[in-house]
Amino acid sequence: MTGRTLTTVIARCSIPAFVGFRHSISFHSGFCWFWLLFPFLFCDMYNTPIAYFLTFTVRGSWRHGDSHGSWKRNGQFVAPDSNVGSKPNKNPPHYFNEEECQIIENALNEVCLERQWVLHEKSVLCNHVHVVVTASDIVPENVMKLLKAKATMRLRKSGFVGSDEKIWTQHGSTKYLFDEKALQTVCEYVIQQKPEWSAAK
Repeated sequence: MTGRTLTTVIARCSIPAFVGFRHSISFHSGFCWFWLLFPFLFCDMYNTPIAYFLTFTVRGSWRHGDSHGSWKRNGQFVAPDSNVGSKPNKNPPHYFNEEECQIIENALNEVCLERQWVLHEKSVLCNHVHVVVTASDIVPENVMKLLKAKATMRLRKSGFVGSDEKIWTQHGSTKYLFDEKALQTVCEYVIQQKPEWSAAK
């Protein structure tokens, strides 16, 4: 099959689906439709994130209806409720002290080093964690799971968390960063969120 024939076959298969026509399309011999279709056929090449911005919280620290609002697992937004503070919390949160935050930071560094990920920035606070990381070989949801698991293991080994105690809220926030400007903006935000003891290191 010649290059021109292959180009014609690709165009005949792709263009009708793209523009919604069901009739055949004739081509001029001197025109290469492939180059018009190229951005659409390979659009994923232009949408690859350069990093992930991950945020995960301590279990029980961000309740449905609190002042920030929240999201249910089905994607439904829960508006702030002024009465939420008077309701009993079934899962009292485990707030981290400075030593625990340092243990979590070390755990994040350890995972990224083991996996050869680029850890651009991180911030561990008493009730949530921010991580900016490049991990091209894995989806962000699994990156978050690995980071949580390592942090939990280190906290349990250090005696700060019980063997059956659940620390983290299920899932978290996973945002894709597609360019250097977005990466820089997020890193600056994370740096600003660092506690004084961490920022001074």
